[in-house]
Amino acid sequence: MSLRSAQVGVSLSLRGARLLNPYTRHALNAPQLTVERTLYLTPAGLGSPLLRGTTPAQGTRIQHFECEGGVRLDDGRFGDALDLEHARFTFTDDQELSLRRVQTPELRFLGERPARGRVVLSGARVVNLMDRADSWPGPGRLHMGGFAYENLVPRGPFPLAKRLRWVGAATAEYHPEPYERLAAVLRAGGEDEDAREVLLAKHRRRRESLPVAAKLVGYAQDWTVAYGY
Repeated sequence: MSLRSAQVGVSLSLRGARLLNPYTRHALNAPQLTVERTLYLTPAGLGSPLLRGTTPAQGTRIQHFECEGGVRLDDGRFGDALDLEHARFTFTDDQELSLRRVQTPELRFLGERPARGRVVLSGARVVNLMDRADSWPGPGRLHMGGFAYENLVPRGPFPLAKRLRWVGAATAEYHPEPYERLAAVLRAGGEDEDAREVLLAKHRRRRESLPVAAKLVGYAQDWTVAYGY
């Protein structure tokens, strides 16, 4: 499906859709897509025309949004939200869910964790990041360079230890920006103690990239004053 540079005046619903293109790069190729309200890559209720375009009620038989092949939404603009709740992605190692430079008030990253491939959020800008701990891919398969978000809205338990692993998964080599972004968001939400823990984790991660002599100095700073935190 190609929606390159398409403009949609209200919302775009791909609820319950099944996209299949496993042998080439993209099953959904929609760079520079503009949707005035929300793009739904979410489940659909089956069996009644009254359920079309609505959130399925409890007990309703549903069909998930499923995509076998890469998804490209680079430079997309979504006026209300980009909704990936319960989305299922099947990628090869070379395929990805690409959200480079996407802009939206809310990203609902609530799909099922892809077993292979990558998730790329480089340069994306969102206000509310709604997510689950088990939706994100592991180390080496998540890229968030320059990803800016203002509020974290976790769905279900997402303790700080898992949030730090989330940041670590996105930085194969040490880079301070993801840690500093997370600390700033936590501090803005009144979580000063957690923000200090994130900055301390940043220093410890940096220490692992230093020469041996500098590592020893870092360990001494950590053991004595915890890098000032």
